[in-house]
Amino acid sequence: MPIVLWRKVGLPSGDTSSAPLGARISVVVRLRSTGFALIWLCFFLSGATGLVYQVVWLRMLGLVFGHTVYAITTVLAAFMAGLALGSFVFGRLAPRLGNLVASYGWLEIGIGLYCPTIPLLLSAAAWGYLGLYTWLGLSYNAFSLVQFGLVFLLLLVPTTLMGGTLPVLSQALARRELEVGRTVGALYGLNTAGAVVGVVLAGYFLLPAFGNRATLLCAAFANLAVGGLALILARKRRPASAAEPAVALGGSVTDRVSLGGRLTVAALAVSGGV
Repeated sequence: MPIVLWRKVGLPSGDTSSAPLGARISVVVRLRSTGFALIWLCFFLSGATGLVYQVVWLRMLGLVFGHTVYAITTVLAAFMAGLALGSFVFGRLAPRLGNLVASYGWLEIGIGLYCPTIPLLLSAAAWGYLGLYTWLGLSYNAFSLVQFGLVFLLLLVPTTLMGGTLPVLSQALARRELEVGRTVGALYGLNTAGAVVGVVLAGYFLLPAFGNRATLLCAAFANLAVGGLALILARKRRPASAAEPAVALGGSVTDRVSLGGRLTVAALAVSGGV
């Protein structure tokens, strides 16, 4: 992780304006390093809450569909579609956002506000697909597809916000083009480690002890806390500029890179499907 290191410098307590320049710089670097560490901690917790939601949604939708396979299919489809859509949309919006850390905080707050409403939204959706079933005389398979479509759209909103956190935060932390790969890789790894912790907490501790709704509220509270902390940190540091754009290349080289990029994306899509 690109956490800035600092050397310890003895400072007098109170006003540091009279301290040597090197000491004042050390204090600034230390504060920035602490801020970076807290941002990384936020993203770890974000990964944990995302998988807590996934486990809870699986249990809730098992009751809606009456079939575990349909529940798993719906949750995973909505989760992956939202992550892809959020990465696509917010990855392109990030360079235009003034303060990327604050934007990340608002994404987390949006997740924390929306997810506790999902049980109510599922109840409302039940009226919709049951009404369509009666009105259209749907078969069992058609009825299952209607259920899938409505629930998928409900879950697509928070998962899209989740998908936007990685591109926004990675561009906030990567100051140079050469740092993008390391930053994205480290953030993704940390977020995934948080996801492992979230699955274990949800499956073995939170759900058996508190049930679906209380676990959902715990995860939402964690999102709100992470978002609030990110907003506080955003006020203490200057808005980070996005990574520097790639150097423009000649036409023939650009064509070859573009073709290779398209083939790589296609290969990744096939790999994800498998």
